[in-house]
Amino acid sequence: MSSKWLFPSEIDELVGLLERDNPLVHGGGTGIPRGRVRSSEVVVDLGRMGWDRCYEDGKDILLGATCSFSRTVEELSRIRPGHILVSALSQAASTPLRNRITLGGSVAFFPLWSDLMGPLLALGASVDLVGTVSGRYPIDHFVSNRGLFRGSVIRSIVVPDVPMDGWYYREVRVGFDYPGFTMTLLAQRDGEVLADFRGACVGTKERFKVFNDVSESLKGIRYGDVDVNAVAEKLDLDFPDKKSGSGEYFGQVAKVWFERGLAELLER
Repeated sequence: MSSKWLFPSEIDELVGLLERDNPLVHGGGTGIPRGRVRSSEVVVDLGRMGWDRCYEDGKDILLGATCSFSRTVEELSRIRPGHILVSALSQAASTPLRNRITLGGSVAFFPLWSDLMGPLLALGASVDLVGTVSGRYPIDHFVSNRGLFRGSVIRSIVVPDVPMDGWYYREVRVGFDYPGFTMTLLAQRDGEVLADFRGACVGTKERFKVFNDVSESLKGIRYGDVDVNAVAEKLDLDFPDKKSGSGEYFGQVAKVWFERGLAELLER
């Protein structure tokens, strides 16, 4: 079958195509098997939608869905140097892939090796959708209920513009490897007090774990009073067995790296 490729440039045009043709939506294309493209009657390419910029609106940072990982790193480094997404996306995959993988596609597919989702979940990001379902939705709700959002595409990812110290880790045997898990930790200091703490681990049995309980237990505690070992031991992380190790192994390793990450954040 020869697919018909369409290149909308306006929202109304794109929404019309989504509602009428049930097309295959193409961003960077790295997550779409070649056979899927060949078997689709209509392929809609998002390259002309102008969703390839990152900018701030005074409250949030908006990341265009067709921004590649490399472009996101470049633009965020200019807007917010040291942002946790810069650290995470700089380590993802290889340079050629970072030049192709788009933010919207990586959220929609949520690959197991994702270096994007941990920081977004920890930051409390949202997706801005257009199509059958429009509006902003928390990203954890979106990835956990994909069936509710059929017929919609991600226009941008909305990240709260909150200054926080960040720590990011990916568990790999060699640099260019799918991580067994990724760990994202964020902390905000108010004098000697831990004003805010957030974290997320990607790669668990449920795909991800947001450390909401830990966040609540640490808020308002003086830095010097945080018992890092005790906090790590209470982590509720359940991993599946993987080629690179058992679930029990990853559970222990994740606690060790959580402990190291939290200790490093508290020492800054």
